[in-house]
Amino acid sequence: MLNRIVDQIIKNSNYTAADKVILLYGLTSLLKLAAFIITVLLFGLFVGLVIEVLLFIITFSLLRTYTGGFHLDNEIYCYLFSCSISFFALLLIKYIDYNMTIFVIVIVLLNSVPIVVLFSPIEAQNKSLNEKEKIIYRRKARVYLFWIVGFIFLFIFLSLYRQAVTVAMGLQLVSFMMMFNVLNKYKRKCK
Repeated sequence: MLNRIVDQIIKNSNYTAADKVILLYGLTSLLKLAAFIITVLLFGLFVGLVIEVLLFIITFSLLRTYTGGFHLDNEIYCYLFSCSISFFALLLIKYIDYNMTIFVIVIVLLNSVPIVVLFSPIEAQNKSLNEKEKIIYRRKARVYLFWIVGFIFLFIFLSLYRQAVTVAMGLQLVSFMMMFNVLNKYKRKCK
């Protein structure tokens, strides 16, 4: 089915048959992302956290694009893993004791900020970066990190504690995925 859609795009645009692989990859990636977002949004709707889901996805997606991190080879496992950790993070957001908000955020910032600053970008096995790309990704990751931390403090200042924790959880999840990948690479080197 996707092949037919891509064939129609090529037929009705300036793309050539040589672009088919790239268009197919892009369309497949878009559909996988849409499936993840829809699934997590439905979960958020079910547990009453729609705004938090949007904040979480924006935080996580923006930062993860430039930091890299753990990847699974199987698309189904990747989808299930991504949804599961997102559900877990959202349940933490829903049930966290908001008297502990500042403590939780301080812990998140103390462990996540150094990880993002020191280790980004982390290359995927199937996507290596040249030196110029590494510099660009590192810079963008740090700029997004700066904005994310700024929004956390803004939400605290505005007494929007659930939103502050939501953004912090997105940051925490990115750093967790980064460290998981770093530890995996180290483990493979030691074998």
